[in-house]
Order: sequence, then C-alpha cells, then structure tokens
Amino acid sequence: MFLVVANLQPEGFECPQCNAPKKRFAEYDPETGRAIGGNAPPITVILSILVAAGAVGALLFYGLQ
Repeated sequence: MFLVVANLQPEGFECPQCNAPKKRFAEYDPETGRAIGGNAPPITVILSILVAAGAVGALLFYGLQ
C-alpha cells in the first residue's frame, strides 16, 4: 500500500504509483491518523438514488394496477 499525504506534497504532485494528481487525495491529519473530510457522499449521488427509487416505485405502482 502506498500512502500519499496530500497536504505535504508540492502543487504539481502526481502519485508515482498511479499517476493521479494531487487533487485526487484527501488531506491527512497526523494526530488522528485519518483523512480530513470526504466522509459524506456528494449530494448528486444522494439525489440520484432518491430519483431512481421514486422511478422504480412509480413503475411498480402503475405496472401492478
């Protein structure tokens, strides 16, 4: 496993293992040993799941009549 501490890397940093840019990595808190932020899914994911569930519910409701 390769650990990248994003907040300690220079601006043009790319991961030597996967060539991902610095913005793909979370900031790291050395005191807790955990990533800072990024715990909640984006609002677009939540809305997409709700819309899909509503569409499936509507299809079931109207299809079973």
